[in-house]
Amino acid sequence: MDGAVPVPVADAHAARRDEDHNAALHTIYRTFGDARPTVDVLELIHNSCPLLTPTVEG
Repeated sequence: MDGAVPVPVADAHAARRDEDHNAALHTIYRTFGDARPTVDVLELIHNSCPLLTPTVEG
């Protein structure tokens, strides 16, 4: 790997049952570290490279 760190998105995973969803997040946490909500991931992307973030004009 080239130094990239996977950032699992907590609210982008789904399961039929809440218990399955929570078990998957627990496994992700043990493997990669904390899963983050979409808002946090978008903020990380914006802060690391603002040119990748579309601007809203209006």
